[in-house]
Amino acid sequence: MVEAQKSVVDKIRRLANEYRRDGYLVVIEPGKESLPPFFGEYRPDLVVSKGNEHVAIEVKSRPTLIADKKLLQLAERIE
Repeated sequence: MVEAQKSVVDKIRRLANEYRRDGYLVVIEPGKESLPPFFGEYRPDLVVSKGNEHVAIEVKSRPTLIADKKLLQLAERIE
């Protein structure tokens, strides 16, 4: 595994554990059936929920984040 990929996987695991400790339900790599329709084909790394709070989380390295146009489009749809 490339070092950047390993770093992203480690960060996803750490975030999932942190949210679980705080009482959130955590779904790693959720399937289409677990997401609202406006996500389209996009799949975040994590979806966490607690009561009425729902958070979609995408973990990216800085260079990958800057180049990700799909993530920008999703943010615009959510807004």
